[in-house]
Amino acid sequence: MVKPYVPTGDCMGMVKLMLLGSMPSPLMVVRFECCKLPCFRRATIIDLHLPGASNVELSPSGEFASLEELIIWFGFVDLSELIGRCPRLRKLRVNLGCSIRNRVSIESKSLEELTLDCLLTKDVVIVAPELKKFEFLFGYYGESTISLSAPKLEEFFLLYLYESSVVGYDNNWFLERLRMETRWGDRHKQLSLSLTILSTHREGIISKRTLAQEVARLRVNQFSVLELSIRTEGHVFAPLLLHMFLIRTSIQRLKLVLKDKSFKKCSENCDCDQDGSWRNERISLPDLEDVEIEGFSAADHEVDVLELILRSAPMLKRINVKFSAEVSHSDGRCQKLRSIFQANAAVECNSKPFLLRLLKSAASM
Repeated sequence: MVKPYVPTGDCMGMVKLMLLGSMPSPLMVVRFECCKLPCFRRATIIDLHLPGASNVELSPSGEFASLEELIIWFGFVDLSELIGRCPRLRKLRVNLGCSIRNRVSIESKSLEELTLDCLLTKDVVIVAPELKKFEFLFGYYGESTISLSAPKLEEFFLLYLYESSVVGYDNNWFLERLRMETRWGDRHKQLSLSLTILSTHREGIISKRTLAQEVARLRVNQFSVLELSIRTEGHVFAPLLLHMFLIRTSIQRLKLVLKDKSFKKCSENCDCDQDGSWRNERISLPDLEDVEIEGFSAADHEVDVLELILRSAPMLKRINVKFSAEVSHSDGRCQKLRSIFQANAAVECNSKPFLLRLLKSAASM
C-alpha cells in the first residue's frame, strides 16, 4: 500500500497518482497553498488539481522519472520547469481556466499528445519535435502571439475566441470564433476551417487584422473544407464571401450557415453592398465539389451568390439548400430557385424542405 504525501500548510490543491508496478487506483490527494511539490519518481500518471493555489513550487532537485501522462487543472505552477523534469512524458493536458498569464512555454523532446486550454494567456510558445496530436483553446484579447514548432504534427483541433474588432473584414464584419481541425473524409484526411462571423456595421470600429491576415498566421492553412457561420442581420454578405474564396480557391467543400435574427433589409444608404460590383466578379473554384447552405432566404443578393458559386465551380457535384423559417411553400422565391437548379442539370441540386417537393411534382408532370 502506498502512503500518501501529506504536506504542511493550508490545503489548496489536489494530486492523484498512478504508480509504476501498482494497481491502477487513485491515491491521495494533497491540498496546499505554499509548499513544494515533490518529484514522484514512480508515478506514471499524475492528475494535479490546483484551484486557487498561487505559489506551487517544485522540489529543488529531482525528476518525475517514470511519468508518461500529466494532467494539470488551474493554479499557478511553472510549466516550463515542471515539464523539463519529465523526460518520458508523452501525454500532457493543461487547463488554466480563466487564470491570466503573460506567457505559457512548453518544451519537450518526448511529448506526443498535448491538450492546452489557456483562454487568457498573452503569449504561447510550444516546442515539441515528437508532437503528433494537438488540441488548443486560446483567446485573442488584444495583442497575443502563438509560436508552435511541431514538425511531426498529424492531428489537431484549434479553437480561437476573439475579442470584438481584433479580426475583421471591411470594418463591417468581425470574427468571433475560429476553429481548425483535421477530419477523416471517405478515404483521406481533410483540413477544415470554420469561422463564426458577426455583422457590426458601426462607424468608428477598425479591426487590427483582416481575415486573410489571420488565416495566414495559422501554422497550417491548406484547408480543403470551409465552413462559415455568418450572422447577417439583413446585410449583404457576398463581398465577405468573395474575400474568403480568394484566401483559398482550392476548397473542396463549402458549408454556409446564414443567421438573421432581424429578418430586415439594411438601409438604402448602407455600404454593405457598395457598388454591387461583386455580381460581375470572375473567380475560379476549380476543386469545389460539395456546397451546403442553411438559412437561405432567397433574397436577391443570396440568389446572386448562389449563381456566382455555380458558374465558378466547374467540378461541382452537389448543392443542398435549406430555407430559413420565413420562406413558405408557396413563396415565389422557391420557384426562382427551381429555375436556377433546372438550368444546372449536371449538378445534383436539393433543397429542404420546400423546393424538393416542387422538383418532384415537376418531374411527375
